[in-house]
Amino acid sequence: MGYKAGKREILCYGIGDFACNGCFTIVSSFLMYFYTDVVKMDLGRVGAIILVSRMADALSCLGMGGLIDRTDTKWGRVRPYLAGVIIPLCLSMIALFYMPDLTERGKAIYGYTTAIIFSVLYSGLSVSYSAMMTCMTKDSKERLGFNLTKNISANLGAFFVTSMTLFLVGKIGQGNAGKGFVGTMCGYGV
Repeated sequence: MGYKAGKREILCYGIGDFACNGCFTIVSSFLMYFYTDVVKMDLGRVGAIILVSRMADALSCLGMGGLIDRTDTKWGRVRPYLAGVIIPLCLSMIALFYMPDLTERGKAIYGYTTAIIFSVLYSGLSVSYSAMMTCMTKDSKERLGFNLTKNISANLGAFFVTSMTLFLVGKIGQGNAGKGFVGTMCGYGV
């Protein structure tokens, strides 16, 4: 009989998806609003930025899966990627919700760049995080427990950020939504 995961380990694994899905939900729920209502970018341009970043996400997910399959280190197959991507991901999320004073073209270039970087880094996190479960146990009942806590936690993370983000933006920004978004993303990043 092999290694047996405990309830604490399963719970801790699940809690990680609170933050992981929270990041995804912030971008999918608030980026368009931020770009159109706060930054005042053209809706068509914002849609294109989101489309291109989602395509980058899809391609980088495939690449990340292949990379994990070929990885073999003393820290395991996924831990190096999780450790290496988390801080850049948090910084990219802050950059995504910060818009420097640029021309319309400059804002678009900045938007494309930050959205693509965030998407690629998010793929690194989400694919690694999901693959970690298969490295932790081969037992199907334990995987069910891991998945259950992961899904519950992911939904709680999504609920938290959708219910708290605009409140925090208002409190932190004190009437300046741009400042409020940056402050909120800094808080979430921590």
